[in-house]
Amino acid sequence: MGLTTSTTLTAWLHNFDSNTDFNQALNYGMDYAKFRRIWRLYLMWVIADFNSCEGQILGNAQFLMVHT
Repeated sequence: MGLTTSTTLTAWLHNFDSNTDFNQALNYGMDYAKFRRIWRLYLMWVIADFNSCEGQILGNAQFLMVHT
C-alpha cells in the first residue's frame, strides 16, 4: 500500500519546516514570516482535511490520470 495523501502532506510540512534557511533565501516577494505562516496554515489545513475524510467533504481529491 502506498502513502496516504495526509502522510505525504505531513512529510511536505516537515520538509518545509526543516529547510527554513533555504526557503527564506528564495525570496517570494513578501515578508518571510508571513509567507511561512500562510504555507504552514495551508499544509496543516489540508493534512487535517485528508485525515478526516480523505478530502471528500470539501471536494479535495488526488487523481491519477492515465491514457485509456
